[in-house]
Amino acid sequence: MSARKVVVITQGSRVVGTQVVLDPPAGQPAASAALHAGPGQKLHVLDVVVPEAFADAKAMLAFHATVQKQLKAKKPARKKRR
Repeated sequence: MSARKVVVITQGSRVVGTQVVLDPPAGQPAASAALHAGPGQKLHVLDVVVPEAFADAKAMLAFHATVQKQLKAKKPARKKRR
């Protein structure tokens, strides 16, 4: 499995939505549907290894946990106040 671009919507520290960005077939226009962050939400674009199929709820929860870890790793460190 290779990493794919994933759009992630968060609200606070919670993942509330994900969308795997798929490349259009050759000669076809790109899809026009996309997630948008609402009030109090943030949009992130990550490169994540996406499972081939989400067979059950455990697979989906594991994917969301992977996304959550990557979001935490992406956060810049806060500067210490003097």
